[in-house]
Amino acid sequence: MRTKIKLDLDGLIKILENPIRRRVIERLSQEPNYSLRLSKELGLGQQLVTKHLNIMENSGIVKTKIKSIPLGPRRRIFSLAK
Repeated sequence: MRTKIKLDLDGLIKILENPIRRRVIERLSQEPNYSLRLSKELGLGQQLVTKHLNIMENSGIVKTKIKSIPLGPRRRIFSLAK
């Protein structure tokens, strides 16, 4: 089970100062997406994008839901938290 971290302003700024995370947030502001598609669209490795998504999920900046796909594995869809 993931632990959510309560952020203060300094913690939030520290998370958002990373340029990769800002690019991911910008992309997620357009529509929810999954890590493989985000990594392809941003030209980054999937493991790197997933690492940053997990950091942002633990801090409450993004949220996930599991989506079943008829012809493939279930996907974690990431979206910005309100």
